[in-house]
Amino acid sequence: MTTHKNVSDWYDRKYRETGDQTRRSVKAFYQIMKLIPASADSILDVGCGRGEFLEYLNNKGFKNLAAVDISEEAIKGVKQLLPDCDARVSTGEKMPFADNQFSLITCLGVLEHFLDIDGGLNEMNRILKEGGKAIIMVPNKNFIGWIFTKKDHKGTQQKEISETLYSVSTWKHKIETSGFTVKNIKADNGFIYNNRDLKTKNLKYFIKRILFILLPLIPNELVYQVIFESVKIPRDANE
Repeated sequence: MTTHKNVSDWYDRKYRETGDQTRRSVKAFYQIMKLIPASADSILDVGCGRGEFLEYLNNKGFKNLAAVDISEEAIKGVKQLLPDCDARVSTGEKMPFADNQFSLITCLGVLEHFLDIDGGLNEMNRILKEGGKAIIMVPNKNFIGWIFTKKDHKGTQQKEISETLYSVSTWKHKIETSGFTVKNIKADNGFIYNNRDLKTKNLKYFIKRILFILLPLIPNELVYQVIFESVKIPRDANE
């Protein structure tokens, strides 16, 4: 059975092997930034990696940034990049923060790797302020590109350690049953901005360009990845 120690060791090794090669282009964050209110005064990035999104937030003037990642190597990178960021090594299912601490939480392409997805969603709800926003990006089990491949090809490169895929409707149900209201669902277009593909302009890059152009025509139920814009339901609304 996969344990949190297995997962942390796997990511530590990957970060040591790849260095900054996995960094996303800042263009990949444009769509996410449109969902972040200027009033967000305390932001937590769950599964922050080496902190490139936090760096982007910092450059945009956002303060009181915090981060958690299961990988010690990842958190080392965040602390080097942003010394003032409250960056901690932690699982996403049990984070070292107080109830109702953050006005905004982001979890971008990470939740599917949690060993306890429902537990992670409940934990995000716990530390988010009432009325606070959670921006959650996850892959779609019914991605049209996987329909034409073998079943065992579904998933990301990280599926070898821990990955659970759901349909868009199932993800929505899980988020809503964890104390959130889903305000909006958007297809992620950041997949085109992979630094390696942008540099080499390889075949994969041109295929992504075509998908990017066609994306508005593809229903959310068939896209590769979706972004849930969610709001924590006030406690009195549940009573």
